[in-house]
Amino acid sequence: MHRLAFQAAGRCACRRPPARPPPCFSSTRSSGPTPSSLLLVPLPKLAPHMTSGKVRWLKAEGEAFACYDIIAEVSTSTLVEEAYRDGKFKGEVTLLIEAQEDGYLARIFQHDHTNDIPVGTPVGVLCEEINELADTAAVAAVAQVGSALPKDLYSPEAQQKWRVWGGWQAYLKDGGDGGDCSS
Repeated sequence: MHRLAFQAAGRCACRRPPARPPPCFSSTRSSGPTPSSLLLVPLPKLAPHMTSGKVRWLKAEGEAFACYDIIAEVSTSTLVEEAYRDGKFKGEVTLLIEAQEDGYLARIFQHDHTNDIPVGTPVGVLCEEINELADTAAVAAVAQVGSALPKDLYSPEAQQKWRVWGGWQAYLKDGGDGGDCSS
């Protein structure tokens, strides 16, 4: 695996930081999760020109992850924009999403890893403690069915209202000839 970090701890140089610090895991929550207290995972924007991608979870709902675990893969054909425009880019680039803290994958919103979805789309929900897992998953399911979730977690409105996970780092996945940028 190439250890090329595309961003540090979930902060992308291509977007402005939120008005408040990214609420990763916080122990200051009151009783029980509410829809707006869910820790939502967006499809990450890994480069300035990235507009969409595919996510493939490497962890299952309810599964724990530790700091530095690879929890998902994100594939995109819009990451290498200049090579793509010049006709030198063939296929997709796959990046490995590494957690920067411990937690649990409470709910997956995007199970189909074959369809492109827009950057910022909620793809999952996390929680910090095992005793929060069932309640968080239940609240996430209701929010998803009720269409209460924002379409773009990177929008300023969503950043103000929702808790957006920023505790990850991405690395280029080795292998394959799908991301060949040679002429």
